[in-house]
Amino acid sequence: MNDILMDVSRLIMTSAILIFTHRFGQRNSTYDQKGWSFFVVGLAMIVSGGVWDLLQNFDNLKPLFIVHGINFRFILENFLGYLSGMLLITLGLIRWLPEVELVQTKNRQARQTETSLRIAQDIYSRKLEVQSDELQHVYQTLDEAQARLEAVMEHSPAEIGVKSVEGLYIAINPSAERNFGRKACEIIGRDSYEILAPDVAEQVIAHDKRVLASGKSETMEITGIYDGRPRTYFTEKFPIRDATGTIIGLGAIATDITAKKAIETQLKASEQRYRELFEQSPVPFMEEDWSSLLKVMQELSRNGMTEFETYFDENPDIVKELYDGCISLAVSSAMVKLYGAASAEELQQDLRYDTSHPDEVSGFIDAVIAFFHGARVFEYQSKDFKVDGTLITTRVKFVIPESYTATWERVLVSIEDITDRIAVEKHLQVLQRFEAIGQLTGGVAHDFNNLLAVIQGNAELLQLSKKDHPEMIAQILHATRRGADLTRSLLAYSSKQILSPKTIDLNSLLARMNKLLARTLDQSIEIEFTTSKDLWPARADPGQVEDALLNLSLNARDAMPTGGSLSIDCFNTTISAPDDTSETSLDAGDYVVLSVTDTGTGMDETTRARAFEPFFTTKGVGDGSGLGLSMVYGFARQSGGQVTIDSKEGEGTTIKIYLPRETNCEFLLEHEPKSPPPMGNGETVFVIEDDTNMRELTIRLLTSLGYATIQAEQAYTARKILETGQHFDLVLSDIVLPGGTSGIELAEEVREKRPDVKIVFMSGYPTEAAKKTNDFNISELFLSKPFRRDALADIIKEALS
Repeated sequence: MNDILMDVSRLIMTSAILIFTHRFGQRNSTYDQKGWSFFVVGLAMIVSGGVWDLLQNFDNLKPLFIVHGINFRFILENFLGYLSGMLLITLGLIRWLPEVELVQTKNRQARQTETSLRIAQDIYSRKLEVQSDELQHVYQTLDEAQARLEAVMEHSPAEIGVKSVEGLYIAINPSAERNFGRKACEIIGRDSYEILAPDVAEQVIAHDKRVLASGKSETMEITGIYDGRPRTYFTEKFPIRDATGTIIGLGAIATDITAKKAIETQLKASEQRYRELFEQSPVPFMEEDWSSLLKVMQELSRNGMTEFETYFDENPDIVKELYDGCISLAVSSAMVKLYGAASAEELQQDLRYDTSHPDEVSGFIDAVIAFFHGARVFEYQSKDFKVDGTLITTRVKFVIPESYTATWERVLVSIEDITDRIAVEKHLQVLQRFEAIGQLTGGVAHDFNNLLAVIQGNAELLQLSKKDHPEMIAQILHATRRGADLTRSLLAYSSKQILSPKTIDLNSLLARMNKLLARTLDQSIEIEFTTSKDLWPARADPGQVEDALLNLSLNARDAMPTGGSLSIDCFNTTISAPDDTSETSLDAGDYVVLSVTDTGTGMDETTRARAFEPFFTTKGVGDGSGLGLSMVYGFARQSGGQVTIDSKEGEGTTIKIYLPRETNCEFLLEHEPKSPPPMGNGETVFVIEDDTNMRELTIRLLTSLGYATIQAEQAYTARKILETGQHFDLVLSDIVLPGGTSGIELAEEVREKRPDVKIVFMSGYPTEAAKKTNDFNISELFLSKPFRRDALADIIKEALS
C-alpha cells in the first residue's frame, strides 16, 4: 500500500495541476458559503494496468482530492474511466483532452513511468496555456449572468419558485417568502399541501401535473386564502430541462392580481351600469367617431381656411363627406325606437347625408365648427326624418368627453323628439294670447258696456215715447247693438262670455237657418244641407251656434267671389284618445259635428295658423273686423268642444265645430215665436248699480215694464236699506261694486236675511260672476250689459216666476 501511495503522490506532483475557480454565493442555492472554492485535481492519462488498477480503487485516494461543495466521487464515477481518453466537465464547461498513447505494461520501470508522465505533462501544459484565457472569459460571463439572476430573484415583485419533479420546493425568492409568510428554510423540501390551504394546494398541484405532463408552459389564475387573506394570483409555470432535454424540475412565476381583479370587477360593474343606462335610458343616445372629421378640419386650417361657414355653404360635397364620415359606434334602443327603425343596424345605415333634413345637416356643421374652435358641448334644434320619412322636430346635443378632445374618437350624441313639445308650446302660446285678449277686453268691457247700455236704453225709451226722428233713434239702436256685438265677440274669443247652454237638435237648427242663409248669401252660391237621421243631441248655447254658423257662411261667401258651393252638414263622432299636442285638442268622448265646407280660395299655411286670432283678417279695410272665427273658436272651447280648419290654397276650406253630446236630455229645445215683453204686476225691484246713468236707465226701463223700484249705488247703502226692513221682491245688482264688497257678496247677505227674495245679476264684465261665487247659477240669473228692454223683462219675469 505504501508503494502505491508513493506512486500516486509522484503522479499528482508531476502532473499538470489544474485549478478551476468558481465563485459561489447564491442565497437559495445548494451552496451556502461565499468566497472562492478551489478544486485541485491532478489529472493524468495513464493506461498502464498498475495505475488503472490504482484509479479503480479511488476510494483509497480521497485524501488526495481537495474538494469543496461538490461530490467528487460523483464526478469520478460518471466522467473518469474512459479507456481512450478523459472527459472533463466543470460547471457546464466541456473539453475533450487529447489521447496519449502509452504502452500498457505492468513490468515497466519507474523511469519509464516518469518519462510517460513528463510527456503527458508537456501536452497538457501547452493545451492549457491556449485555453486559459478562454476559460477565464467563460467564467466571467457566468459570474455576470449569475449576478443578474440573483438581482432578479432578490428584487422581483413577482413570486418565483422552483420545484422538483416530485413536487418539493427547491428554491424561492423573497417575494414568495412574504406571500407564504415563512422563511425559505421553512419551505425548501416541502410540498404544497404542507404550505398552502387545502383548496389552494389542490389547484396548485393540478396545475403542476398538467405542466409536467404536457411539457409546455401554462398560465392559470388561482384564488384562495393565502396567509389568512383571500387573494388571486396569476401564475405561469414551465418545465425545467437538463442538457439532454429531460424534465428535472418545475419553475413558477406568480403575480398577485387581487387588486387588479377588484378593479376589473368594479370596471365590469361600471360598464354594465353604463350599458344598462345606455340601453334602457328613455333619452335616445348614440356614440360616434369623428376622428376623420378632425383631420379634414385640420387640413383646411393648415391651408389657411378661416371662414368655415362660407366654405361649407359653397361646397356641399365636403359637407356630405363630413356627415357621412361619422362612424356610428353604438346606438341605444331608445334611438332606434325614436327613428322607427327595425334594428340598430338599419338605423346606422339610414343616418346618411342623403336621408337627412337640411336643418339637421346645418346644425351638424355648426357643431363641427364649434368643436374645432374648442367647444366640448353643442346643441341645436332642427327638423329631421324618421326611417319611414315622417318629419319630426328634434333637440340634438353633441358632447366630446374631455379625454377625447384631441382626437374626436368618441362623440356622445343625444337626440330628443320635441315634436309634441313644440305643438304644446304653440298651443300654450295661443292660450296665452287668449288670456291677454281676455284681460284686455275684460278691462274695458265693463265701462264700455255701461256706456252702450245707457245709450241703448234711452234710445228704446225714446222709441216708446213715439217722439220725432224715429229713423235717428233706429240708427242709435243699431250702433249700440254693433258695439255690443263687438264686445261680445271679444269676450267669446277669450271664452269669457256668459253662455246659456241647452239641449239642441242641430238638424232642426239647420232647417231654421236654411232660409236665413239663402237670403244672406249670393245667388251664385249653391247651398247644400245634409242632416243625419240618428244625430245625437248637443249641449250648447243655441244663439251662439246660430251666430257661429252665420259667421262661417259669410266667410265662405267672401272666399267665393265668383260663386261656388257651400256644404253644411252634421254628423256624430267619437274621440277615443285626447291629443294635447294639437292647438285643436279634444278630450275623449262623444261629439256632434257641425261642418261647413266651401269651394273657395282656401288658405295658405301662414293664414291658417293665424285664422283664429282676433282682428286678423285677409279682407280689405272696412270689410271685416277679424273677429268672426275668433268668436267661433272661443264659443266652441267654452262649450267644451273645439274648432278645426282643413284648408289648402286654391282647394277650398272645411271648418268643423265639435260640440259635446248631450246624454241626459228629456226634450229638445225649439225656438218659441217672438212675443211682446212680459209686464210686471207692481212687484218691487231693488236696483244696486254704482254707475248713475246706468242705474237711472234701469229704473226707467223697469218702470216702463210695470215694476216699482228702490235703488242703492253701493253695498253700504244697500245694507242700510236692508236693515230698515223695507219690502222688495227681487234684487237686480251689478257684480262689480265700489267699497270692497261685490254684488255677489251682497247677494249672499240678502239671501241670509231674506231667503225668499229673488236675485238677478248684471255686468258689463261677466267673468266676474264665475270668479267670485259658485252659489248662484250665473247663466240663468245673469243679464249682460248692454241689454235690451225685452231681455230685461224676460229675465225679471223668469226670476219672479
